[in-house]
Amino acid sequence: MDRKDRKKFVCRGSYTLEAACISGVWMLTVFAVLLLLTGTIKRGVYTAKAYETAVAGSTEAVRRQGDGLETARERLAGENGNYSVNGSKREITVNYEEYVKYPFAGLQWHIQGNAKSKVIRPVSFIGKVRSVRKWKEELMD
Repeated sequence: MDRKDRKKFVCRGSYTLEAACISGVWMLTVFAVLLLLTGTIKRGVYTAKAYETAVAGSTEAVRRQGDGLETARERLAGENGNYSVNGSKREITVNYEEYVKYPFAGLQWHIQGNAKSKVIRPVSFIGKVRSVRKWKEELMD
């Protein structure tokens, strides 16, 4: 073979097989990232709704206009997802649980979490702290 013939032979290549292998891996990567983003966004939405509900319930309990647990339950009445509201007069807890289904081989992502909000009456709390500080200063004198 001449030098000119070698150059023509080397430049006449086809990457069909390599492109076929790479495109499959590329598509798998793209769809895996999209599905993971979907699940992460859903978890963020469920967590935000749980915290919003817990804080709304504890705020209502501080106002003493109604029961904080009932307010939280009413807020979640029309929501999708499995939310449950528990608690007492001092703390409201909202739990959530959901299964995100993926369209491949029956895969599921189990998302669960909880949000807690304590019922704190700031005026009475500050009054107690001030009285303890005053009592401490009297003891030190």
